[in-house]
Amino acid sequence: MEPKCARTHARTHARTQTHTRQ
Repeated sequence: MEPKCARTHARTHARTQTHTRQ
């Protein structure tokens, strides 16, 4: 998981990451 890709796909996986974190 690279920060570059994470930032680029942050918007796409923003909901998924938020759900996983919560």
